[in-house]
Amino acid sequence: MSYILHPDYADIVVIRGRSLLSRMIEKLTGFVSHVGIVTVPFKWPWDSLVTQALTTVQDVSLYETVIGTDGAYLLHAKNLTDDQRLHVAMWARTQLGVAYDYKDIGYQFLDNTFHTEWFTQKYASPKKFICSELVAKAYATIELDFGVPARSATPEEIYVFALNNADKYDITKLM
Repeated sequence: MSYILHPDYADIVVIRGRSLLSRMIEKLTGFVSHVGIVTVPFKWPWDSLVTQALTTVQDVSLYETVIGTDGAYLLHAKNLTDDQRLHVAMWARTQLGVAYDYKDIGYQFLDNTFHTEWFTQKYASPKKFICSELVAKAYATIELDFGVPARSATPEEIYVFALNNADKYDITKLM
């Protein structure tokens, strides 16, 4: 695990939040509760923009994204070309303003409880996002996945996929 920070297009920010919703997500799915995509890296890394599904899909600085969390990591896919990185980042930015789909959290709870992907595949809205779905769908545009369908991906599954594929991902501890 690295501690040198150089965010790049399409890097994934993974956090362990402190809010009530974050704690509920962690209880349902695992250690981490939120993910976003670096879509505009800056020379001063903490100013880099992270596109993420909050109340809507929006840009937030990397600093604002990770400050006040119980932990944060940057996942850097080693095998992406510059064109793929830009494609993922630009696709995510085209989703700015799209509404958050709070119901999907419930569907993921049901999927987790019954060890299935049926609820998210059947009922999740194709026009709204939760954070992990935004990241997974952005990566799906370049035909990459995290071992689960994009609509069913959780922050934990994205994080664990990177941990289990250390040959494909560099992981930097941010907080």
